[in-house]
Amino acid sequence: MRRLHLFLITIMAALAVHAHDVYLKNSTIRATDDGQGYILTDKQGNERTANFDITGVAAPYNLEAPEEIAGDDPIVITPNQVGPSTCGHEVILRQVLAYTGRISNFDGETCEGYITYDPILPTVLTWGYDIKGVVEEYEYWEILYQRTGYRLRVDNIIGLHSGHNDIADIKRIKGLYNMRPPKGDDIYFFLSGHFVEPLTVVYENGGLLYVRDSYGDYALVEGFFQGTFINGDLIYDAIAYPDYYYAEYNPIFPTDISSFTPGGHHDAVEPDVFSINDLDTDLLHHYVRINAVTLTDADDQGRQFIVDDTGTLQLLDRFSTGIPQDSNNGSDRLPEDLNGDSMVNVSDINILINTILTGTAAKTATTAGTLYDVIGFLGIRNGQLVFYPTEIIYHENVETQAGDLNDDGRVNISDINCLIHYILNH
Repeated sequence: MRRLHLFLITIMAALAVHAHDVYLKNSTIRATDDGQGYILTDKQGNERTANFDITGVAAPYNLEAPEEIAGDDPIVITPNQVGPSTCGHEVILRQVLAYTGRISNFDGETCEGYITYDPILPTVLTWGYDIKGVVEEYEYWEILYQRTGYRLRVDNIIGLHSGHNDIADIKRIKGLYNMRPPKGDDIYFFLSGHFVEPLTVVYENGGLLYVRDSYGDYALVEGFFQGTFINGDLIYDAIAYPDYYYAEYNPIFPTDISSFTPGGHHDAVEPDVFSINDLDTDLLHHYVRINAVTLTDADDQGRQFIVDDTGTLQLLDRFSTGIPQDSNNGSDRLPEDLNGDSMVNVSDINILINTILTGTAAKTATTAGTLYDVIGFLGIRNGQLVFYPTEIIYHENVETQAGDLNDDGRVNISDINCLIHYILNH
């Protein structure tokens, strides 16, 4: 009876540490008579089993134990919170994409983990599952040094997260991209993302909407929207799904059109300044400004390029942006048309002579050279980056005198010669 009494005390002690890491020394494992489970006992039990030192989690099995000895409720954390502060705790991770090896969620947070039982579900969780486990410390080798890290021992897969009818809460655009299934997996339905933080509108044109999240990620939204947008408009509670078929250029599509509606306004988004050589596919759909470029003429394939000191980038006029054609900063008036009658003829020579004789040359804004600043968005075509301009302006403007056709800073007879040469050759 004393031995039985001691055994009951040991069992009750195990219940008291339910869901905690425990260590039972010199114990044996004995199968139950019905083969449905195992019983821990001491070495006075079934002598056919071997002795083990066992590390595990104590949990009641088919016992009506008082609620107060069940241990603390698991805490809900994200993968980034698996660490010293949560070590030893039973935790729940919501909407994770994988539960063995590297655990990740839609927002790109990760932690190490492993599963403690035979997996039934695939090791890659495409649609966002909730899992439960215990955070533990472990040691690993990194080259020649032993390190200490933290990981999640996954003890249970709660199931498909369904808090929003297969709509996952996400904070950033990268989280939406992470919802795409691995390449080659069958697609049975689209999982949508609900942005719990607002998106800021950057540009809208003809069913193409460029947005930025609060983390600096950009996206191109394609489809139908409610209302019109300007730079700085805020979109709250947008619901969208990632592209599954045109992953090369990563568009996203509204799941709920009514969720893409202006809901406020903030400061306009300014483009980030880059040189051409600094641009890569990681900046796809970014709003950028490239200063001091030259514009090439179209080649035999109709392609036009922008060129700076660091490289060359194809320009595609997707939004029908006006490109300055002359030195009057984009106006239709030629510098040789001094009287503004849209013709260059002898009457302009008379005005130029009068200007020289009276010394009354007017100041006018013209460009210095042929350099431009281009503002717009990065796209991709046939695997190559391209540039979609929303604005093309002269790199810099200087005040010059009307009639200074040879740009020498003076209006004199040499300008008359330039004007006569222009008339004879046009």
